[in-house]
Amino acid sequence: MGYEVNGGVYGEMFPFSETQPESGGTIPLQRHGADITGLTSTEHVLGQIAERMKAGASEAVVPDLGTAP
Repeated sequence: MGYEVNGGVYGEMFPFSETQPESGGTIPLQRHGADITGLTSTEHVLGQIAERMKAGASEAVVPDLGTAP
């Protein structure tokens, strides 16, 4: 769909709040079976893809983009 892919981390690897010790001193991501809380909705990802394809297309492709978490 366009440009070469450059691997790497874009943005933060983990939500900052999940890397900080809790009141008991435990770091949430160090617990067995720990999972990352998703903080970016699919709508935002799809909106960015639509914008890459054609500027201004995200509103037509993802109409509720403005209210997505």
